[in-house]
Amino acid sequence: MVKRFFLVAVILFLTSSKVIAQDECLNFHVIHSEPLGYLNKEGKVVGEHVDIIHQIAKYSNLCITPILMPYPRIWQGLEMGKHDGGIVFKSQVRSQLVDYLAKLRTVSVAVVAKKH
Repeated sequence: MVKRFFLVAVILFLTSSKVIAQDECLNFHVIHSEPLGYLNKEGKVVGEHVDIIHQIAKYSNLCITPILMPYPRIWQGLEMGKHDGGIVFKSQVRSQLVDYLAKLRTVSVAVVAKKH
């Protein structure tokens, strides 16, 4: 249900906020980290976020190219307007850079520091 709402929200946002030529592709960043986005054995960009971006492209009838990036570079690219969208983890510090359209899922993570 959350993923379906996200797809609808993204499609409405993209189609209402920008008139895009059919031959022009949007560049969507993908966090370069398995299972979110990575290169498979054939060198193809795959992953959970890549699958979602492909669904957005399919249902919006837009050309969207997923581009793998390290997470810090995604935020730098957003600041400089280098890509058109993507999926990020919500950040209060960086919220002024993006419009959050929908929550895909909640991630619960516990971190334990290693002792050297």
